Amino acid sequence: MIRIALAEDHALLSETLVSVLNGQDNFEVVLTVANGKELIDQLVPSEVDVLLLDIMMPIMTGLEALKYIREHYQDQVKIIMLSMHYDPQFVSRMIDSGANSYLAKLGEPEDLYEGIVKVHETGYFFHDLVSPVMLKDRQNVTLQHNIPLSKIPLNKQEITIIQLHCDRYSVDEIAKNLMRSSRVIQDHKRSIMKKVGVENDMDLMEYAVTYDIYNRRVRQKLAD
Repeated sequence: MIRIALAEDHALLSETLVSVLNGQDNFEVVLTVANGKELIDQLVPSEVDVLLLDIMMPIMTGLEALKYIREHYQDQVKIIMLSMHYDPQFVSRMIDSGANSYLAKLGEPEDLYEGIVKVHETGYFFHDLVSPVMLKDRQNVTLQHNIPLSKIPLNKQEITIIQLHCDRYSVDEIAKNLMRSSRVIQDHKRSIMKKVGVENDMDLMEYAVTYDIYNRRVRQKLAD
């Protein structure tokens, strides 16, 4: 029996995953939490074989929780990161941070089943979309427009817009905060998304978390 922990903030998706996984003869969900803080507080590594960890969660993100677990528990728990999309650049970042696998939330159930089993047995599982070459040379991954990840030119205002966006500010609220018009902020957001190679708001948030542009704990300390 493979003991599974699930960290997912969307209640309906969490309930669905628990039901689907518990319906398999060789799986048992032993822990469910809604954010990284709850996970860190409740996780007992010796009681969990595989952790399914959502990247975007409130209070403490999945990436922050991943780093904490690897720092404090090393490889005692195998971790599969969950995302709304499947992008090689995010895969590379997760691997570098200690993930054993990276799967799309809305992918085929068979991929999830296979991923859990393979991670439990071998320590890793990656979809066919992730080439062996990318895994071997992940530090050199570039975006769609071939700008190295470490050299994306974001200015202070762009970084502030991204951070406020991750704090769930609307375009109008960001505009008021930065004393700009909503139209200007919307134009900046489109420019930022094109620059970093993402297509929607959720991808921009995941990008910000993945590349440490946004860190909830640091933001909270600055606000206190």
